[in-house]
Amino acid sequence: MKSDLSNKHKVDLDRLAQVESLIYQGKLERAKELFGSIRAGHTHPTAQIRAELDYYEALVLAAELAYDEALSKAQASFDYYRSSSDNKKIGNLQQLIAKIFISMGNVEQAEQFTRDSLATWRRIRDKCGIFYCYNRLAHIKFIQGDYVESARYLENTIDSFKATAKDDLQAEISVYRYYGNLARVYILSGDLDRAEDILRDCIAHNRRHEVVSSLIRNLLSLGYIGIRKRDRKLCQDCFAEVKNLLEVNVLKREEGILYEYLGDYHAEFNEFDQALKNYDMAIRMAEKSTAYNTLRSQTLRRRAEVYLVLKNYKKAYQDASLGLEIARNIGETVEEAGCLKVLALVSLNHDLKDDEEDYFSRAEAFLQKVSDKYEVARTHLAFAGIEVSSKDDSRLRWCQRHLNEARRIFDEIGNSYYRAVADLVSADLSCRAGDFDRAFEVVTRAGRYFEKSGYEDDLAGVHGLRRRIEKAMIDHAVSEENEYNLVRKILDPSEYQTLRKADLIENLRFLSKRVDADRALVGIYDLDSRDFRMLAGHEFDSELLPQLTDIMRYAGIDDGRFRPFYITLPYSSSNGSSALFESYSDVSSMILIPIDLGARKSAVIYLQKDYDDDKKGDYFGKTELNISLAFADLLAFRAIESEKSSLEEDNLRLRSQLENSCAFPNIVTGSQTMLKMLERVIQVKDSPISVCIQGETGSGKDLLAKTIHYNSVRRDKRFISVNCAALPETLLESELFGYKKGAFTGADRDRAGLFEEAHGGTFFLDEIGEMPMALQAKLLRVIEDQEVVRLGDTRGRKVDVRILSATNRDLKEMMKEKHFRQDLYYRLSAMTIRIPPLRERRDDIPLLIDHFLKKSGSKVRISSDVRQAFINFSWPGNVRELDNEIKKLVLLAGDSKVITKELLSRKFFKQGSSKKSVDLPEIEQFESDFTLYDYIALFEKKYITEALRKNRWVKKHAANMLGIPESTLRLKIKDYQIQKD
Repeated sequence: MKSDLSNKHKVDLDRLAQVESLIYQGKLERAKELFGSIRAGHTHPTAQIRAELDYYEALVLAAELAYDEALSKAQASFDYYRSSSDNKKIGNLQQLIAKIFISMGNVEQAEQFTRDSLATWRRIRDKCGIFYCYNRLAHIKFIQGDYVESARYLENTIDSFKATAKDDLQAEISVYRYYGNLARVYILSGDLDRAEDILRDCIAHNRRHEVVSSLIRNLLSLGYIGIRKRDRKLCQDCFAEVKNLLEVNVLKREEGILYEYLGDYHAEFNEFDQALKNYDMAIRMAEKSTAYNTLRSQTLRRRAEVYLVLKNYKKAYQDASLGLEIARNIGETVEEAGCLKVLALVSLNHDLKDDEEDYFSRAEAFLQKVSDKYEVARTHLAFAGIEVSSKDDSRLRWCQRHLNEARRIFDEIGNSYYRAVADLVSADLSCRAGDFDRAFEVVTRAGRYFEKSGYEDDLAGVHGLRRRIEKAMIDHAVSEENEYNLVRKILDPSEYQTLRKADLIENLRFLSKRVDADRALVGIYDLDSRDFRMLAGHEFDSELLPQLTDIMRYAGIDDGRFRPFYITLPYSSSNGSSALFESYSDVSSMILIPIDLGARKSAVIYLQKDYDDDKKGDYFGKTELNISLAFADLLAFRAIESEKSSLEEDNLRLRSQLENSCAFPNIVTGSQTMLKMLERVIQVKDSPISVCIQGETGSGKDLLAKTIHYNSVRRDKRFISVNCAALPETLLESELFGYKKGAFTGADRDRAGLFEEAHGGTFFLDEIGEMPMALQAKLLRVIEDQEVVRLGDTRGRKVDVRILSATNRDLKEMMKEKHFRQDLYYRLSAMTIRIPPLRERRDDIPLLIDHFLKKSGSKVRISSDVRQAFINFSWPGNVRELDNEIKKLVLLAGDSKVITKELLSRKFFKQGSSKKSVDLPEIEQFESDFTLYDYIALFEKKYITEALRKNRWVKKHAANMLGIPESTLRLKIKDYQIQKD
């Protein structure tokens, strides 16, 4: 009988070993079921069997996180075996009790039992037990935040264990478990790349040998690296695999850690609702095990940080206070420091009632004990970013000290994201300290990183900070602290005297040069009529005036707010107003200064600095803004003088128009757009200013150029026209600039170029966009220096020519594509005149028909249906095409003397176009005062609206679809008062 009992006990021991193996594999339910059947077979166990059963029941209870009961069973078993000679069982029980104490947060007791276990294993020379104890001591040092000592224990253990692990799978599995622990130490010491390499090796090994529990822990650690590296895909892949594994393997502690890390993941990417849900789950799981444990302390602190961001200071205080109490009881140095950080930040924004502790000082003291560089740097960064008054110098220095330390550590551990976040904090501190130039430099650097990395939320923060810096600069510039309020302070006596005598344009150029502005203007804005009149400009494209008027309204001038407006990178960082700044995509910064003149009028000074790829972050700084505001009054005074002078000139001009009702009889038009354009031509016809004429083929660019010349003071001199597309580059150069004898084969004499021939007159460069880049530089010299150099010569010759140019291409696009020189463009387009295509001035078609019929000298008349067909046709060849069509039809009419519909070309009757047609608007009331042109306007408005809808109201794309310039589309939208649905 005694022998049978012995055999049965032997069988139970084998089955109990299976229980331990199942627990290790994460199959807790099967382990519980097997243990229950074994225990049921022992109704009256002996003391030894009871101690054996207590040991394995403690293993099951610990796996279920029932640590109090597990400790009770383990100690009962230990009490039996401690007086025995079974050292292996004693060592295992000491290990188990140490593990339970760690889970309960009692680190001191855990360390004591681990050292006792180590002594037991040494006594019997059990290497596996010795290595296990070293691993446990490394874990204890890890909890205490001593990562250097923890790594030392683990590295020594691994090095010693490798020799033992040869040809022993279980030993090999243990080695990889220690490697996983070492990787965790490296994570917290900031060596993420080294930790990742180790973990990927461990994961491959544990997958190969199906070591599920270690695989789950490795995946959790790798996912945690993904959080610190902000690698979304790495996090998602790791945590998804852990979820799948936990569905078939019950490991409750690891499940709690998964929820904690999922909370960290969502918090890192500002998904705070999801973060709180996962933290709540992790805390509920931790609360089931014991009152104090590491998981609960960590998760409470992390949840407190989310509440802090959400400004729920009461909950943040509650979580951080409880987390601090738990961390103090279990000796978690890192968590103590983290909770103190939260409490310190809460104390700035929330009344802590009777709690008068100086959490800042306590947190700073604890930082010296923490080895987790990432958490230390985050704490320094949080302290650097607190709200500080610009007048509190000592607090600003305190913040700067923490910021410097945060940046140093982030640089050391290679965390680029938080280094950029530190730049934002630095920019804010620089702004508070009044160092605006430094603030812009740093915020620009951060913005470039976030844009390149695709962090949209952080990029929005960059734009918001830019606006705050801009506002602070304006506040300083308009205050008494502006050191340039007295202009004389920045000028020497000769400069001051020169400015006093100079006119408006000279003053504007002086200011532009002083602040390094690429473009500038001064004008008068009527707040009632919303009419803006430019009085003086410096390198400013007049086509941008309508958009500038929109920006003035955006700045609040219409509402009587005469506050300076300053913005950097207006197109890319205008917080939802990028459409307004669409035409300013190449601008780095702008200053707009309105000055109230009374009578609902404002003088406006505008300064612009262009964006330069080679000078990223080159903006108007604090000094430039202050100087601009200091000069504003002087420029406004000159503007008033110029306005009075301009009004007198307007009176003379209007009187001249009354005396000669048609200043340009060779131009036939009744279009308001054309008449306004001709009015501008009259203003500049006698000026030496360069004029660029833009318009489609056949719209009459050459006719307008001749009109300007033959109505100007240069009418008695030569008008020379050159088509830049008609001549090859070598011939074009010799024709324009001339050549010296022997300059090339065939140059048998000196010859003057066409520029010299045009001396005193006008030089018209048609199709200027086709001019080769090599010649553009020489043309620039002619414009700037009024000097030409013949081919083969070294001596320049002075010439006095007025340059007119024309193009049907978009020179701005050519500039961006590096096919046209930027400096030449702004010299040629000092005044830009656009001739609208014939389809945009259909009311001119009847006038032109009659004009061309009269010019033909015949008595042919045109039928009404042909006239209507002409009005409806789009005329891609414009006026020239209309002229040629009428010449042809006059010949075809012959003796009938009537041009009928049968004589028209097929192009006037094309049906089934590939483009989708637009329904014609119906006329509700056909009255005598509702003319054909009114109906055309209705159709045009509907067609433009349809094009805008199809292109999502992006004007540039709609203009391309309509085949018209964007500036024309904007004018039409304004005229027809078209508004977005």
